Amino acid sequence: MKTLRAQIGALAEKGRNDDSLINQLLEEKEQAGGDWGVSNNVDEQVQQIKELIDQVEMLQMNVDQKKRRIAQLEEEITRSREISMNISQLQFSSRDQPRSKFL
Repeated sequence: MKTLRAQIGALAEKGRNDDSLINQLLEEKEQAGGDWGVSNNVDEQVQQIKELIDQVEMLQMNVDQKKRRIAQLEEEITRSREISMNISQLQFSSRDQPRSKFL
């Protein structure tokens, strides 16, 4: 359980770091006036912008995938807790019930 919780925390932190990286890259681009050594050729500029957009989209897909994995792990933890509670209740109730004379 603690391992799953640690993994969830690590994935959540990674997602925040990815979001932070995306925002930082966009701010740097804006501060540089949109010029990151881009050629004066308009076709090359368009291609480089498309590549940057693709990179941002890939990062966002990674974040979304990690969010889905976190949700999946949270569901597994919830199910494990429910099963554990049910087992504990069964063990507790079986101790309290009188034994049959026929056993």
